[in-house]
Amino acid sequence: KRIRPSLKKEDALKLMKEIHAIDGVFVENEGIYKNLYPTNKKSIDGFIKKIRMLNDYFDLSNNVYLSIIPDKSYYLGDEKYLKIDYDYLYEKVKNSIPYRFIDLRNDLSIDDYYRTDTHWKQERLEDVVKHINKSMGNKTNFNYKKNVYEPFYGVYYGHAALKLKGDVLTYLTNDTLDKVIVDRFN
Repeated sequence: KRIRPSLKKEDALKLMKEIHAIDGVFVENEGIYKNLYPTNKKSIDGFIKKIRMLNDYFDLSNNVYLSIIPDKSYYLGDEKYLKIDYDYLYEKVKNSIPYRFIDLRNDLSIDDYYRTDTHWKQERLEDVVKHINKSMGNKTNFNYKKNVYEPFYGVYYGHAALKLKGDVLTYLTNDTLDKVIVDRFN
């Protein structure tokens, strides 16, 4: 007779977390994350080089702005998982590129990202939009209609290979956006 080991659900999820963390994808509090560690300094230097190439296209006497959006794992809060060195990234970029830098880290939280995806939730970005507009000297008009699609399974859902609850995707529209026509030009 074969004996099948029995695992409690909690132990099975813990084992799956350990397996997925090896592949760079892990689950924490029903959110799916990707480990981006270690900091790739060569990639940061390449990014800075490409952004500097854009200087040929911008009149730097105009206002040119730059923000870096942290991955949602930045907001996990505990030191259980290794993270890229965002302080290094931000300082290196700010000191290497002549654009006005808008730091949005304090305007975001883990709740502003989808659990199964890398993207922000549009309906939670009002503080971010206000900060960007204030930094640019613009007024903020956050008058939108909310539209809901569910369940939404983001890019990390398939990587996790676990049956987790989908997200509720809320996308914002208004009269101006409803009139936009997108054409594909080759």
